[in-house]
Amino acid sequence: MQVPLDDYVWAAGVATELVNTAAEVWRGDDHLPDRAALVAFADLHVPGAPSALARRARAADLRAVHALRTTVRDLIDHPDRDRLISGATKLTRPAQGATLLPDPRAGPSPSATERPSPTPSR
Repeated sequence: MQVPLDDYVWAAGVATELVNTAAEVWRGDDHLPDRAALVAFADLHVPGAPSALARRARAADLRAVHALRTTVRDLIDHPDRDRLISGATKLTRPAQGATLLPDPRAGPSPSATERPSPTPSR
């Protein structure tokens, strides 16, 4: 099954904002320490059903959001192709079988130090 990412820019923005709540990012206090902060985050960034879910969150749900934040931060901090594929697969696993695979036509993954140079425009 192929799933389109219709609103990638918005979702990437929310993921970035989630990562930005981490104490390590701020070098200070966690900006998502409790359920009230989770509700405020959801109200600001994902109003509607996700915000309503945040209002019913328990301690385990907040821990799950913190774990998600850690996973997303790791992907942002280390964006090599193979890690992104395995990380995205981990994030989509709750979707019951969604697995991301590298495109075999893309060839081997360049390392972080071997990024391809941009193609000159004509």
